[in-house]
Amino acid sequence: MNTVTFPGLGLEFTIDPVAFSIGTFQIYWYGVIIALGFFLGVSFCCWQAKKFGLKPDDILDMILFAAPGGIIGARIYYIVFNPDLYLNDDGSLNIMACLDIHRGGLAIYGGIIAGVIIAFLVARYKKIPFLALADVCAFGLLIGQIAGRWGNFMNVEAYGSATTLPWRMCSESIAAEMFSKGYVDQAGYEAILSGTLGVHPTFF
Repeated sequence: MNTVTFPGLGLEFTIDPVAFSIGTFQIYWYGVIIALGFFLGVSFCCWQAKKFGLKPDDILDMILFAAPGGIIGARIYYIVFNPDLYLNDDGSLNIMACLDIHRGGLAIYGGIIAGVIIAFLVARYKKIPFLALADVCAFGLLIGQIAGRWGNFMNVEAYGSATTLPWRMCSESIAAEMFSKGYVDQAGYEAILSGTLGVHPTFF
């Protein structure tokens, strides 16, 4: 459980990142929200496909490959830019750690790069205009991002630098991370705990 406050706005939220459990398996709000954003994005693209000279089936065919490919791309990107998290003591790559996405470690940039490549290949195979497919999918990506950022809020992550502005966001976990990474000193840590200092809620 996390308590997140916006002292300048007089708001406080108690957040449980777990939406529900099935036995010992926990389903997180982040995953539920990402799935909702994915569904809304794909639905919008299918609805708008004809305006771009495409068929809804063209969108669905592309998604069949882009969804798993995007996850793989997002994981590869994260590993490439955070290699120390996936190396053994002898410097070799820990393959099992790389495959363990249940503990997090996806970067949207890699997902987008992989998605664009896959969309290009699907467009060539189906002989449909890639730019039209890219145009309609850009709307789906935007919708997915708008929804997905609220998953970051549920995880109390994806926030910005320290600020005293009225929309500053505070929590114990934010204070601890900001301090541990050297973004604030002891006085800054205590200021975040007290609510006089916070961080920009960049997820929003």
